Amino acid sequence: MNHGSLFSGIGGFDLAAERVGFKNIFQVEIDKFCQKVLTKNFPNVKKYLDIHNVTVDNYGNLLYIEDKNGDVFMAQKRLTKYDKAVTIYDSGLSIAECAEFFEISRQAMHKILGRRGCKFRDNKKFSEDNHFYRGCLEDKTKKRRVEHLLEKAIKKGILTQKTHCEECGNPQQFKDGKSGIQAHHSDYDKPLEVRWLCQKCHHNWHINNRAINETDEDKKGSPTGMADVITMGFP
Repeated sequence: MNHGSLFSGIGGFDLAAERVGFKNIFQVEIDKFCQKVLTKNFPNVKKYLDIHNVTVDNYGNLLYIEDKNGDVFMAQKRLTKYDKAVTIYDSGLSIAECAEFFEISRQAMHKILGRRGCKFRDNKKFSEDNHFYRGCLEDKTKKRRVEHLLEKAIKKGILTQKTHCEECGNPQQFKDGKSGIQAHHSDYDKPLEVRWLCQKCHHNWHINNRAINETDEDKKGSPTGMADVITMGFP
């Protein structure tokens, strides 16, 4: 089993995990003395400084830096994947909606946007327009999160649903009067970049293609490199 530790200290939990046969895959510790001990005793384990920047999909984004005193410490690489968050927020969606899409906390998203020079709008004090509105999804798949964000963008007038298919020009309409023109994503990390396709063209595209960054919704178990067990010391 894989093991990861938060607020690792000098690695007590990690040592215990190693002795019972677990594989240590990451540690999070901000104290410089503890970092040196961890580096000495667990040289091949990935290390992080700031717990706010650690998510299930960024293990390994590390940068080792040597300061003027020759001490080696760990710093987080700037994750370019979150650059899209600025575009999403600037379009008119809230911090909470950005955080929901990337599956991180609202506070972490606030820091990520701030570090990228994002100019924050005045916060609303009520309902879903509040930056830190506690909304949630029952289905956490990437596809559902993209669809959910798109629905909110249409509701807010950020995007407008087309009436004709961009592939064949067909103005498809179902018998109940509802439009058959569907939003299509070629890249699930770009939720606001869509093509509007009729049902047939949309279906044909997915027969021969797979969207970039689409997850396998039927995949079971922990993906390679993810922790099965996480322990935590006192922060």
